[in-house]
Amino acid sequence: MCFDKLSTNGSNISMAGLQRLLPNLERDPDIVISDYRLNANFTAKDVINVVNNHFGYDLPSLILTGETADLSQELPGQTILHKPIESKQLLAEIQCVTEV
Repeated sequence: MCFDKLSTNGSNISMAGLQRLLPNLERDPDIVISDYRLNANFTAKDVINVVNNHFGYDLPSLILTGETADLSQELPGQTILHKPIESKQLLAEIQCVTEV
């Protein structure tokens, strides 16, 4: 999914907005990238669940966070990147999780 499809005037869309957007995508996304903490007490786990449920399979995903807590128990098998993250590292992680 492109970031421009998930924002309106620079502000993020809601989970309901995401659910409305998904059926209108021209193709399945290659990857889901989400911040961990989102508005209205949602987390990246919610985004990943909504996207994976919509497409019927688990898409590769990256979670960005400023959290200091260990999130691996809550998000088993997910790649969690701690902020700040250099663009080179982010691109390398994207390549790593999207390799087949």
